[in-house]
Amino acid sequence: MAYLAGSQKLIELFNDSTKSIHMENAMAILGYYPKKDSNDYVLAKKCVHAANYKISERFLSTIASIPVSKAGALLKAYFLQYPEIPAWHDWTLKQIGEVGELKTPFGRKRLFAKARAELLILSKVSPNSWKDAIAYVPQATVPDVTNHGMVNLWKSPVGTSIRFHQQGHDSFLCSAPSEELGEVARTLKECLTVPFEITDITGYTRTLTIPVDLAFGFSWGATKGWKGEERADRAEWEAWLAEKKVIEDLKGNLL
Repeated sequence: MAYLAGSQKLIELFNDSTKSIHMENAMAILGYYPKKDSNDYVLAKKCVHAANYKISERFLSTIASIPVSKAGALLKAYFLQYPEIPAWHDWTLKQIGEVGELKTPFGRKRLFAKARAELLILSKVSPNSWKDAIAYVPQATVPDVTNHGMVNLWKSPVGTSIRFHQQGHDSFLCSAPSEELGEVARTLKECLTVPFEITDITGYTRTLTIPVDLAFGFSWGATKGWKGEERADRAEWEAWLAEKKVIEDLKGNLL
């Protein structure tokens, strides 16, 4: 979304590994750095995600349990930091009205006939149509990248050793022989590193490469980040489970 809107300030924040996107945005709208995972930290995250998808101040007040006036002030503060975002909202609405479709950077198109009809007849779109339109390109681009990476991996030399199990929008699950972990992980990271071009609303084109994180384990619900291990050792994994109290946390989340 930052690249689509052409928000250079937000793009630089995403690409700065020394900064937390949520902390910096919290500072921008609250005026201070909250404690991580505190109520104010969670509120700032909710506001940012909501603002990106053009939520109304009344709806934000409901989901965040805050007064409407405070919700409006937070949204205003966020848009003052990143004025390109509301400009992108307006561009999206104009695109629907004039063309009736939106297209991802990978060329996948979606028609918005209902939204365009609403604009032509009523001069506005319904909340549901607006939600679908504004979310389409950012949300559809992520699985485009994931799917490209999966296909690349399947075609790679380690493809015959892998079993694919699940595609989860911005992730996927596969299995491979434990002794081949290192080779598979390196190939997987290479295959999922998919640079692609995004042209923003001003016509300027940038190249975006979404970072790749890998995790492995002997259970989907308990995976640890891959740090270059050449093989997956079950005893070491079980020791990690005990050290991090992963099983206790999983049981605690069960109904």
